[in-house]
Amino acid sequence: MAVDLVNTNDNLIDRCNEYDCVTNVVYEAEFSEDFKSCKDFDNKYIKCESFMLGLVEGDDDAEGGLGVSGVLEMSQNIEMGYKISMEVWKLMDVGKEFTFGSVADVCESLKSEEAPWYPLVVSMNVTDCPVPAKTYPIQDLLISLEFAKDFLCVEFCGEYEVILSVLNENDEQLSCYVLGISIMETEKDKKK
Repeated sequence: MAVDLVNTNDNLIDRCNEYDCVTNVVYEAEFSEDFKSCKDFDNKYIKCESFMLGLVEGDDDAEGGLGVSGVLEMSQNIEMGYKISMEVWKLMDVGKEFTFGSVADVCESLKSEEAPWYPLVVSMNVTDCPVPAKTYPIQDLLISLEFAKDFLCVEFCGEYEVILSVLNENDEQLSCYVLGISIMETEKDKKK
């Protein structure tokens, strides 16, 4: 599913203006519609297989965009020292190439509005650790993708896997999910 996360290349537009044409180069991100368990991993503590990505319509006060709906089932509390890990891998003809990784303490980031998962924290109505083990219904949760706009350029065009994991205080993996992302270039040319 393509979303309205776009970036234009103004340098190409300027060069094209010299030659009496207008070129609009746009880079778009397209996401797979569901979260999949990592291969050969049993997500017995944190389950979100029912999560589905989709376009969410905005209301009078807010814009729409990419959203997630589903049920987050936690059979274990999230305690102090637990971490969320994100790895981004570019899919190549001969395998995968690591491109980006980040690890953050879950409890320390619960109040950080800059955290990409902050809207999920708000939706779950949690502010402190431990985060209780229970079922959290999630409906049309808008996800901000502003942090990713710098990656929408020709250098990053391709297919990617994003691996999201939760690790306990001993760095043991409690959950592992994969989301597919494609970054592609769309050109629109018009003669003056």
